[in-house]
Amino acid sequence: MNLSVEQTGKAKAKLSWSLIDGVTSFEVYERAVSANGRSYDFTSSFRALDSNNMWTKVKTLKKTKTSFVVSGLTAAQIEFQVRAVRTVGKQSFYVSETVFVDRTFQKYGENFAEKVTTSQKADGSVIAKWPTNPYVSGYLVETWDDEAQTYKQYGSVLGAKVTTKTLKAMDGATTRYRIRAFKDLTTTTKRMYSDEKIIDVEAFLPVVRNVKTKVNADGSISVKWKKISIDGVSDSEIFYRVYRSKSPAIAAIHFVNSSSNAYDAYLYQDFEALNNWVPDASQNLGYRNEGAFVKNGVNTITDRAITYTNEAGIENVYNGEEGPLPGVTYYYFVQAFRTVKNSSALISSQYSAAASAVSSKITVAKPTISGLKAAKGQITVNWGTVKKAVGFVVYRAEGAKTNPYKEIGRVIGAKKLSFVDKTVVKGTKYFYRVAAIGVNEAAAYKLSALSAIKGTTAK
Repeated sequence: MNLSVEQTGKAKAKLSWSLIDGVTSFEVYERAVSANGRSYDFTSSFRALDSNNMWTKVKTLKKTKTSFVVSGLTAAQIEFQVRAVRTVGKQSFYVSETVFVDRTFQKYGENFAEKVTTSQKADGSVIAKWPTNPYVSGYLVETWDDEAQTYKQYGSVLGAKVTTKTLKAMDGATTRYRIRAFKDLTTTTKRMYSDEKIIDVEAFLPVVRNVKTKVNADGSISVKWKKISIDGVSDSEIFYRVYRSKSPAIAAIHFVNSSSNAYDAYLYQDFEALNNWVPDASQNLGYRNEGAFVKNGVNTITDRAITYTNEAGIENVYNGEEGPLPGVTYYYFVQAFRTVKNSSALISSQYSAAASAVSSKITVAKPTISGLKAAKGQITVNWGTVKKAVGFVVYRAEGAKTNPYKEIGRVIGAKKLSFVDKTVVKGTKYFYRVAAIGVNEAAAYKLSALSAIKGTTAK
């Protein structure tokens, strides 16, 4: 028969069952489990039953019926029985099943906390949800007050039909909430409460969005992002840290009810934090290091090489600040921070999605030497055109093609396809290689790979 019951209102219960072949009808019965109910039963009477508290017939139904709604219920705890009746001649045969209903608020209230579920949104707030119950008068949400050492009401009392509440960390600190269902007693001014659901909402910052990169003409890479906006918090109270990795994210963290990207935060490995170097003409390096954080409402940083020239006129990298290396793909991501109220601790966001960039990417092909022409006191080197080249560099080795090659000259211009070497010595064999000069996406000059070797003897 598979008899089941569902409470559909304060005084209603729906019984459902499956059909049975050969039955003549179905009979529905009910009875109160106890004559007085429990101490937390708010009713004083229920449907008239016989003096022995036996089953009372509620309805006889046709054999095609598979459900029935019993209304007018008042007892706290009720059993229902459905009998399948088959009549043969003057004799009836029965098959029955019984279900139990506890309509009291207390039964619901004793297990309220385990019915409350929580999920976290991308902005760090927590959504608390619970099922409805027809015997609840409402719900009370409170926050813990450390100074008063007690709970205080948070917002308005929630109505009986409310099933969700959004909870936030307040004043930049972890906030403890208590949620309870309650029942207003009809005969007194007292209120009966359920057990309590305690929820701690950690102080949290939303994930930084819209991280973008730009490769600059000097090969440096600028990173920019959208500022975090929090009600009642100024831009100067939020600061950022920017990281660089040579690998993309290894995992993504998904938050429920996110209003933007499918994934809201990311995990990385093998990354380093950038120092915030800002232009400052008063400094010997031409830049001032403001440390690992970007502050005061600023939402951009530039990853650049910090160099100085020593007494010998040689340029050196300062304290490992070499900046982005040519041809390497970097992934930049951002984390937001905020100080906790009345504390030196920091609240941090999850890591953002990364934006990638490549500094000094070579896009020009290597040239091909078309020929060498030796004349008295000189050798002319010729090569073919190279797409996107803006010039060429010529290298030479003496005596053998395996000897070291040194740069002997440059020509500027895509259509200048020859070079005259006038520093040759008669009878010496010379070997040549040529590299094309290309322009990367940052408008910086970079060389192609070297051409194949060509050699000839000077006259």
